[in-house]
Amino acid sequence: MIHLPSIPDPSSPDPHPQGMRCDRRLPGRLLVATVAVGLLACESVGPSEYRDVAIVAHMDFSETLSRSPQPVILKTATAGVPLGIVFSTVGGGCVRRIGHTKVTVNRESAVVTPYDVLRLSPNCYDDRLELVHGATMVFDEPGTKKVILRYSTLPEATENRYPDGQWEHTVEVSR
Repeated sequence: MIHLPSIPDPSSPDPHPQGMRCDRRLPGRLLVATVAVGLLACESVGPSEYRDVAIVAHMDFSETLSRSPQPVILKTATAGVPLGIVFSTVGGGCVRRIGHTKVTVNRESAVVTPYDVLRLSPNCYDDRLELVHGATMVFDEPGTKKVILRYSTLPEATENRYPDGQWEHTVEVSR
């Protein structure tokens, strides 16, 4: 006797011959699982191919990337109240994001040194980016103070880039 698979009755509560239902969400779940595995694979491969290094940020006041090539800071401040500065650095290539900004304040001045993040990678873009930084400082005593912004004039993004450029601004601090 030959047994042929039967065609299930669609009106029956379980139309599948072996009682197994087809989950219509399965293709979506497989897609999500595939993407998740792919992302995990990228993460596990990535760190062996590159690493991030903080480097002194490059500034070029003749650069046309920035809407405001000069740093923006007030000319007056109040003692004990934070004073902000906003400025742009030049990124691109393997420099894709801002890093930290070091601020050192003494009685007469504040020294601001911005850092950008260099990704040491075999694959970098061939472009230029504007990276906008901000920092605050507090002068405790009134008087004439200097804000010194230290940066690199070297456009090449290397691990040993140093602050060889300096921009100065005078601020009158009152009580």
